[in-house]
Amino acid sequence: MPHDVFRPDVISIAKADDPSDPRDKIYLPGRKNPVMLKAGHPVLLLLMRIRDEAHRRAISYHRKLRQKRLTHSELDAIPGIGKARKARLLRHFKGIDPIAHATAADLARIQGISRPLAEAIFAHFHHI
Repeated sequence: MPHDVFRPDVISIAKADDPSDPRDKIYLPGRKNPVMLKAGHPVLLLLMRIRDEAHRRAISYHRKLRQKRLTHSELDAIPGIGKARKARLLRHFKGIDPIAHATAADLARIQGISRPLAEAIFAHFHHI
């Protein structure tokens, strides 16, 4: 049997939208109306656990992406800039834009930033 012949059915589970009937709905392919199982039905409980785990993983993944966006900056792309130098630059200049617009001399005034590193930072932001 060729591998593309077998295609599993996909079902979905939806939380109840009617407060008077709090049962989750299970939608099956080729069926217009959802299947409504009793609240403690083992199949419903299994599907709910799968759904909840999928949601938990998705939320964790998106939190990780958001945290990475918050901690990653353009300074990370410059060789010689580690956590300490990055923190010093951000603390002094209060953001990436002021660093990008600073002169090499302004950058070199920061403790731990040598003249060659200051020129490298300047060149990075001015594409030199």
